[in-house]
Parts: sequence; structure tokens; C-alpha cells
Amino acid sequence: YLEKFKGADHDAVPAMKPKPIFPADAVMPTGQVLVTLTVESDGSVSAVEADAVKDDGVRQSLTNALGGWLFLPRLKSGVPVATKVSFPLKF
Repeated sequence: YLEKFKGADHDAVPAMKPKPIFPADAVMPTGQVLVTLTVESDGSVSAVEADAVKDDGVRQSLTNALGGWLFLPRLKSGVPVATKVSFPLKF
């Protein structure tokens, strides 16, 4: 990855995406929910924002699962840097 994009800019790319396990009594959101992840320069997720999810159990399950995602980090001139990644989750 670093060799392939040496000296280039490249967005963070998910490499491992564990799925959440929701509580049986969870009140699931409907439609789409925007989530934002802070991806560190080593590809780990240090923060998860899913403020639109109202059910505490669902939000905690999402935070646990998304916090375990691993990324090929964002590159700026070929150097890994921290970034924020936002995307909609469909329910």
C-alpha cells in the first residue's frame, strides 16, 4: 500500500469491518444514519460518532463494532495521516 502509493495522496480504505451485534430489545433506527469515524495514521479507529442513533444499546453496539474497524490509512504525499471518514449506514 505504502509502496504502491509512494508520494501520492490516497483516501483511507476499510480493510476489516466487524459487524455489530445488537441487543434483542433494541429499537433500531429506520432509513440511514450518518456515522463519522476518526481514523488514526496506523489505520485504527479512535472515535465513533453516531449521534443520530437514539437507542443507547444500538449506539453502543455500533460504537463497539465500528471502533474495531481497521483501515489502510489516508496518505498525504505518501505519508499516513489521521483523518475523519463519514458514511451513511442503512437500517
